[in-house]
Amino acid sequence: MQMQAAPTPLHSTPPAPPATAAPAPSPAEDATVTKIAVAEFSAWQTGKIDASRYANPVPPAVIPQVQRGLSSIGTVKSVRYLGRNSVQGVTADQYLFSGEKGDAVESIVVQNGKIAFIWFAPAK
Repeated sequence: MQMQAAPTPLHSTPPAPPATAAPAPSPAEDATVTKIAVAEFSAWQTGKIDASRYANPVPPAVIPQVQRGLSSIGTVKSVRYLGRNSVQGVTADQYLFSGEKGDAVESIVVQNGKIAFIWFAPAK
């Protein structure tokens, strides 16, 4: 005896979306990381990077490029912690820097007192 699959209907009700777990709450903001994040944003905005604060070498060619981008937001008026998010495959603390001409997001990972990862992007 041979079995045949039932024909697929031309019109069907889409399946219900899978159940998702509630997102885990973000860990509390770490005042030490926030202090470092604010200092580094200012350093990158002025182009005055202290390479000794970084776990890995900072490529000199990226400094003026990042400086131009961050300078475009003008004077920073406020900083807001956004929580921990995945960026470039890394889970990082994220901060929104609001300036007089625009906003930028900084993602940063601090490990053993050194900056292991930093990433800047325009706010969306």
